[in-house]
Amino acid sequence: MTRFTSAALICLFSILLSCSPAGPISGTVGDVYPDSVVATVSVGDAPWDICALPSGEYLYVTNRNGVSVIRTSDCTVETTIDVGTFSSGICSLPSGEHVYVLSGDCFSIIRTSDNTVVGTVDLDGGTEPVSICSGPSGEYVYITNFCGDDVTVIH
Repeated sequence: MTRFTSAALICLFSILLSCSPAGPISGTVGDVYPDSVVATVSVGDAPWDICALPSGEYLYVTNRNGVSVIRTSDCTVETTIDVGTFSSGICSLPSGEHVYVLSGDCFSIIRTSDNTVVGTVDLDGGTEPVSICSGPSGEYVYITNFCGDDVTVIH
């Protein structure tokens, strides 16, 4: 069974919009929505989660190989970033300057300007983090913990 978070579904719609051969779909809100597959992008082994930068210029996809960065203008993988073991949840801060990615019992912070890991934080193990999202201001990041039955708040 495939698990899609609401953030992943929103990002999938971004792929459809951005990778359209005719360019982004235009129209009034409610009249137009993505409903056709226009591209499939190979991103490595076992892609799990996806997020878009607020600009829509890049998508970040977690997989067993790390985090693949897709340029939406031509639907190509620009690079793959090593974040350690199998990466799962991922989110962009509202500023688009950083992406947070879960990997094992820690999370890594990627600076999007050069796709460099600028920090890794241990979550003290045993909680099995599953999903991650940023608050609207970017001041807080939230992580759901499957085995901990709780949410970790990062500031």
